[in-house]
Amino acid sequence: MSSELKRSRIIAASVCAAFVAACGASTGAAEPTRRAVCTPAETQVVIGGAGVCFSTVDDDKDSIPDQLEDVLLKRYRPYYRFSQDGGQESFLPAGAIWYIQHSDLIVNGPEDSDVAMPRTMLAQHPELLLSGFSLDKASLIRPALKHSDLLRNPRRTDWHINIYNDYRHGEPLFDALFRKNVGLYGHVTRLGGDYLVEYWQFFAFNTPDKVGDFGDHEGDWCTVQLQVNPSDIGDEIRTVTHFMHGLHQSFHLGLPHRTFAPRPLAPDLQVEELQGQNFSRDFEAFAVGASASPHMNDNILRPVKSNDPGDDFLHPAVYIENGTHEFWPSEYGSFEAMPRHGGDGYRFLTAPPPNLGEVEHPRTPLSGVILLYNGRWGAFSRSLGSFDTSPPPGPALHLEWHWPTGSALRARIPSSDFEH
Repeated sequence: MSSELKRSRIIAASVCAAFVAACGASTGAAEPTRRAVCTPAETQVVIGGAGVCFSTVDDDKDSIPDQLEDVLLKRYRPYYRFSQDGGQESFLPAGAIWYIQHSDLIVNGPEDSDVAMPRTMLAQHPELLLSGFSLDKASLIRPALKHSDLLRNPRRTDWHINIYNDYRHGEPLFDALFRKNVGLYGHVTRLGGDYLVEYWQFFAFNTPDKVGDFGDHEGDWCTVQLQVNPSDIGDEIRTVTHFMHGLHQSFHLGLPHRTFAPRPLAPDLQVEELQGQNFSRDFEAFAVGASASPHMNDNILRPVKSNDPGDDFLHPAVYIENGTHEFWPSEYGSFEAMPRHGGDGYRFLTAPPPNLGEVEHPRTPLSGVILLYNGRWGAFSRSLGSFDTSPPPGPALHLEWHWPTGSALRARIPSSDFEH
C-alpha cells in the first residue's frame, strides 16, 4: 500500500468517525427514560405501550424532538440482504463523506472537466464541497456565480463529484459487515399525525454489468421508508415502501393480509412473512419505461425481529439488487435486463444510522454537506438513447425526500429539479 493511500485512509477514517459520532450524539440532555411524569424540559411520547420522556431539544426545527427521531431511526432500521449474480456484491456501501474525500469537485459532467476543488483539499476539509462556484455561461451578457450550495443557489446544478476510480468499489468489506451502517443515513419528518422514517443508503458505483457498460454510473442513493405511529400498540407500522428504478412497492399493513408464523433467520433474529391482497410470485417483469405491475403494491413484506429487549417485527427486510443496489421487499419481481435481487449474499440487521436532520437545519455541519450540495454524486455514466443514467443528486433533490411542510427553501427549488 502506498504511503499516500495509507494517509488517505487515515484521514477518511478520522473524519468519518467524527461524523458518525456527531450525528449519533446526544443533544446534551439525558437519555430518554420511561416514567409517568416528565420534567418541564421534556415531552412524553408513548413508545410500544410505555410513556417515554424526551428532551424537547429540536435542533433541526421540524417540530419533532431530536431524541425521538433518533429512537425511531433505531427502532425501525432495516435488515439488509445483499444478492449474488455470478458472485457476491463487489460494489459495496460507501460513506458520503468518505466518497467526497476521495474525489475532485469538477465544474460539469465529463471526467476531464476543470477541477474546482481537488481531492487534496476535500480529503482534509470535505465541507469545502459547498464553496464551489463558477460563471454561469447561460447568459454571457450578465453572467452569474453558480454556487454548489442550495442555500446560495436553490437549483440542481452541473457540479459533479468525480471519485477516483480506485475507490468505486466502496469501503472495505470488513468495515461494511462490522459497522453495519456504512453509508446509511436517516431522516424523520411528520406525515399528518404519523412519522415518516426514511433510510438513505449510498454506494460509490452502480453497474448492471452489461455489454458496453450500459447503465453504469458513479454514485447511487437508495431508500426504504416507513410511515409509523409508535403509540399504536401492535399496529404502529402503517406502510413500508421500497423504492426501485424510479418505481415503488408499498405494503399497507391496515389492509387485509395474511401473516405467517415467525421462523428463525439467524441465532438472534426471526422473520415473519406478510402476504397482501395482491400477493403473486410471478407478477410481470418491468420493461424500461413501462408502468409498474398492478400486483406490486400490497404484495409481500418480511419484517424482522431481533432478540433485543422490547424489539418486535419492526425491521423491514431489504433485498438489494446486485450491482445496481435497488431496494426490493423480497426476491420476487424483476426489472428488464437488471441483475438479480435474490437476497442470497451478505446479510445483517443494520446499525442505527446517523440522523441527517432537515436541509435548512442539518444536525451537524457534515450532514449539511450531504444535504446542501446541489450537484451530482459522480461524474462517469453510460446512458443508452433516452434511458438516462446520469449520476444522482443528493437525497434532498430526490422526489422521495419529504421536506417539512412550509419549507421556504423547498418552495424556491423548481419542481423540475427533483428526480427519482
